Amino acid sequence: SATPTSPFPDVPPSPTPDIRFPTEISGEVPMGDGITIPQAAGLPADSGVATEIALPEIERPNLLTVSLRDGSVLNAEVYPGRAGMPGVLLVGASFEAWGGFPVILRDLGYTVMTVEGGVSAEASAMPAILDTLAVQPNLDSGRFVVMGVAEGSDMALVGCASQSRCIGAVVISPTGLAGLADAARAMGPRPVLLAASETDGVSLATAEAARQAAQNATLQSFEDAGRGTQILNTQPDFVALVGQWLAEISGS
Repeated sequence: SATPTSPFPDVPPSPTPDIRFPTEISGEVPMGDGITIPQAAGLPADSGVATEIALPEIERPNLLTVSLRDGSVLNAEVYPGRAGMPGVLLVGASFEAWGGFPVILRDLGYTVMTVEGGVSAEASAMPAILDTLAVQPNLDSGRFVVMGVAEGSDMALVGCASQSRCIGAVVISPTGLAGLADAARAMGPRPVLLAASETDGVSLATAEAARQAAQNATLQSFEDAGRGTQILNTQPDFVALVGQWLAEISGS
């Protein structure tokens, strides 16, 4: 009689997994980002990490508050820089929205302070904010650069124009605040760096008007790079330009 055959195809045996602790894997075998500390990953679940294992350092800013004249306070983060360098104030975005940009500036040597919130404060609060930044260790307390995005960009330019210790302003995606051109004019010879996307018509028109009113201004436009901190996130060349611009005006 005929030998019966199965209607289903033969299934080969499953491969035998090679399960090993990370500490047993040769250094020539690449490991994914999920295993960053092989010594720690290879320990039993209920054990502690030995003190001799070098854990990666998480760089955190110093937290402080800025007291305003009306009695209100602003939360702020400070990234200490090198001695003798100007301070850089960032306004107009949340701590999270700035991403790694403050650390980039800190690594260039600047002491960087960000204040909380989108608008953060009115331009009238600039003296109190700069006073708080000025008492941070190491920086040159007579030289500051103010950088603002979106609503904070208007505050940055207007506030900087009223402060002789502000040596320059970076204005990203201005919102068209009345008097912004006057503030650009009041900057005198102090440099202003402006940026906006062409798809953000109001910001680009406002930035162009400020450029024409200022004595020493540069406008960097983008076809479509978003708005505010999005420009910093999508345009690494602009981040590099900001670094070069800061170096030029601060003599570093």
